[in-house]
Amino acid sequence: MSEATDRPVDDDAWAQACAEDLAAEKARRRAENGPPPGSAAEELRKLVDAVADKVASLQSPLLGMAAQGAVQQVIRQAKSAVEPVIERNPDVFDHIAAAGSELLAAYRSAVEGQERRWTQGAGTPQAPKRRWTTPPTPAMRGPAPANTSTWTDRHRQGGARPRVRLPQRGSTETEGFMGLTIGVDIGGTKIAAGVVDEEGHILSTFKVPTPPTAEGIVDAIAAAVSGASEGHPVEAVGIGAAGYVDDKRATVLFAPNINWRHEPLKDKVEQRVGLPVVVENDANAAAWGEYRFGAGQGHEDVICITLGTGLGGGIIIGNKLRRGRFGVAAEFGHIRVVPDGLLCGCGSQGCWEQYASGRALVRYAKQRANATPENATILLTLGDGTVEGIEGKHISEAARQGCPVAVDSFRELARWAGAGLADLASLFDPSAFIVGGGVSDEGELVLDPIRKSFRRWLIGGEWRPHAQVLAAQLGGKAGLVGAADLARQG
Repeated sequence: MSEATDRPVDDDAWAQACAEDLAAEKARRRAENGPPPGSAAEELRKLVDAVADKVASLQSPLLGMAAQGAVQQVIRQAKSAVEPVIERNPDVFDHIAAAGSELLAAYRSAVEGQERRWTQGAGTPQAPKRRWTTPPTPAMRGPAPANTSTWTDRHRQGGARPRVRLPQRGSTETEGFMGLTIGVDIGGTKIAAGVVDEEGHILSTFKVPTPPTAEGIVDAIAAAVSGASEGHPVEAVGIGAAGYVDDKRATVLFAPNINWRHEPLKDKVEQRVGLPVVVENDANAAAWGEYRFGAGQGHEDVICITLGTGLGGGIIIGNKLRRGRFGVAAEFGHIRVVPDGLLCGCGSQGCWEQYASGRALVRYAKQRANATPENATILLTLGDGTVEGIEGKHISEAARQGCPVAVDSFRELARWAGAGLADLASLFDPSAFIVGGGVSDEGELVLDPIRKSFRRWLIGGEWRPHAQVLAAQLGGKAGLVGAADLARQG
């Protein structure tokens, strides 16, 4: 990238340069060729083409390779706009000035638009790099999807996709892929893989049962990737894994539900699929998916929490996923909110997820149904009639029917969730909290009391701005989409 990109476009200088180029071209043609052959309109079109060629020759030092296609499109549009001027004035040679002005304005608009993208970040854009050196295997390649608008004719003809991309909003990063990637979501009962394009659309999916052993899971991931990628030229794979993932996004240090201890998951899967692999914590992947393609769009600073069986989260500050020095940040569920409180599965006591999670909701409902069974008639009827038979789905349905025990159980969960968000606001001061996970599927039934609790416990809340508390939009596909996009980042 030339030094010119560090300076704003000088309107007067550009106008002067364009005028000089036009005058020089006009003088050269007259000197070399004498009177122009044919009509003035034909000669005018030739000069417009010459100006367009001149503008195109300046693209590389000014905008870099990534924007050349965009500027070519602007040039074509500008030339289309000039054509009516020629048709209306076929004998007026001086209208070349109007044509030059059209092209100049279009080019200046393209330059200034690109500069605005860059100035949102922290510095000058860097030259694109090739991140990965391992090419996809032939089995992973194939014809481009017919409905994928991001493919060019060159790609449809079987050429390799370029591994550069324009900076994202608020970022100067250009490293990564411009193509299709696969996201893998490892669940307790199934492993899902999906091909995802640059706009977050899932083009194909493939699911396999989750095996009981660590090695079996690697085999299952490879099978899911192979099944999902059939017919798609995939560039990389992102895996969302429940557990602590190291700072290199390669090794699962610890997984609570799988016997993974310092598991080199990246290396094992790469050997099986022949593609670059990125491993990420599943809650981080879901947070990134919501930030990029869901409720977080339009925000630069977002905190996500997932209220599922447990409580997970993700941190995006300054348009970047913040993972901490060792890669294990945002384990919000294991912040201790009650000293010597309830025993948690992690071995500690009083963790936040023991008070704000799907598991906690069921516990609240059972306690209240035991204490006041007369207020739990609807809830008990939806189950097997016993307190022990109460499940999360019964609580949701009973709350929608106005069951006092069910409604009060949601309020208790929301009280703890909102108080925790208030503490996170003191730490991170985001513009939005995104609440996802199975519990959030109940919408305003749980979100409204969470917002009230958040405002109640926010320090200085009467005098300070309040972050928005938003419902996640991507549902269960957030982790898969987010993992695929993180793989695209490289």
